[in-house]
Amino acid sequence: VHVHTPLSNNWGVPAALLMSAFRASLMSQDTLHASPAEVAAKLNAFLHRSVDPGKFVTAFVGCLDPASGRFEYANAGHNPVVLLRRDGTVEWLVAGGLILGILPDSRYEDGLAQLEPGDLLALYTDGVTEGADASAEQFGEERLVDMVEGLPHGLCAREVAERTLGGLRDFLGDIEAQDDITLLVIRVLEPTPAPAPERLVPVVAGAG
Repeated sequence: VHVHTPLSNNWGVPAALLMSAFRASLMSQDTLHASPAEVAAKLNAFLHRSVDPGKFVTAFVGCLDPASGRFEYANAGHNPVVLLRRDGTVEWLVAGGLILGILPDSRYEDGLAQLEPGDLLALYTDGVTEGADASAEQFGEERLVDMVEGLPHGLCAREVAERTLGGLRDFLGDIEAQDDITLLVIRVLEPTPAPAPERLVPVVAGAG
């Protein structure tokens, strides 16, 4: 399973063109055999050659093996991804490198997280954490984590995302969001317990 969350520093038509270039470059990558860091480096080189100076993209590139829970990633200047462990421990996935498109030879490193049943990943754009209410107070990363932690543990990923975004809308009140708001939630499911074997009732048959 491959995860990509890009964000440009532009809006409107320029942002659409930049995202189109990013998507075209991403689609040309051999993501099955290249590490997230290698993918990020190739995206960076392409964008540096292809876009106007001063334009850039932040991105989080991840590859999840659902069978083992191994999650390899590279964070290219994007918001730190929240990894909320089942026991309440919070980790921030930040390994990677610079934003894409600024320098031609930026280097990136792979990060690794081992996901376990009950763990949750939250990937988001800065429109979530930088959303501000009427008093100019931002929603912030701490409030985001607190809100997700406070939700019932049995919710599916979609319900976690919907309730969190609902909480953000309540926080903003009548203030219109000033930036793109995107939230992607991945929850590692608990193993389904095997059904208990049916009790066998001994049958004795005889003939007289």
